Amino acid sequence: MSRLLTRRSRVRAVAAPALATVLAVGVLAGCSGSGSDDNTVTMWTYPVIFDEAKNKAYWDGLVKAFEKEHSGVKVKVETFPWANRDTALATAIASGKGPDAVYLIPDQLPKYARSIVPADEYMPADAKSDYTDFALKSVTYDGKALGTPVLTSANPLICDKRVFEAIGEKSYPTSWAELEALAPELKKKGYYATSYSGDTQQTLNMTFYPLLWQAGGDVFSEDGKQVTFNDAAGVKALTYLKKLVDDGYTDKDLVTTTPKLEQTPTAKGKVACTWQNTPADVEPFWG
Repeated sequence: MSRLLTRRSRVRAVAAPALATVLAVGVLAGCSGSGSDDNTVTMWTYPVIFDEAKNKAYWDGLVKAFEKEHSGVKVKVETFPWANRDTALATAIASGKGPDAVYLIPDQLPKYARSIVPADEYMPADAKSDYTDFALKSVTYDGKALGTPVLTSANPLICDKRVFEAIGEKSYPTSWAELEALAPELKKKGYYATSYSGDTQQTLNMTFYPLLWQAGGDVFSEDGKQVTFNDAAGVKALTYLKKLVDDGYTDKDLVTTTPKLEQTPTAKGKVACTWQNTPADVEPFWG
């Protein structure tokens, strides 16, 4: 993060992909705004840590460490909702009131490419060796790294052992077909096969894109100049997802709303498997 906060009059970007999710930070050119002076750097981020107190403590710790290392520089971190984030950011940039740094996910980077100062301009070559090839590739557009990765994670399919015991099933699904085959029996016993969060507050990196990638597709073409999520692989993934929803194998309410986790069927022990949550998310409820 410190490598990003050394530039004035810039908006930085943060990026993240899913199933293997990457977060990166980049700089948007000529967007210094938010009413900050030359010694104040403003960063816009979004709820990655959903516990408000923990989120504040995390960023406060980073800010304190950075300001100690860079005397005279003040950092202001503002957390915004995921919903309508593109509209808010694009409007701020257009009016010259954007932040100096902003958290973006990789699929957003091409949209802001003209405004982003490539990370290559301020990231030393030896710093790049700190990252995996996957992380750097996820934030590279038109041959340039537009951001510096700061977070990566993986969301595998996890299953609630209690649900499988309740239906007398001893094996766990390892493919779409196997999960779909279990779905009718699960539904008959009052369980959902899986959960799917379709609300726009959620990032597609953690919801739809894992299915797209598993189907063999990708969001953009290799050259990054056109979208490919609407090709055959995208249709295959969306068709599978639609069947889960239409047949009642996943909670339809979650397609349009985002309640707190403790209020969802997943937390209530009514979902067999999910890739929408990490083991740490469900451990308090599943044991």
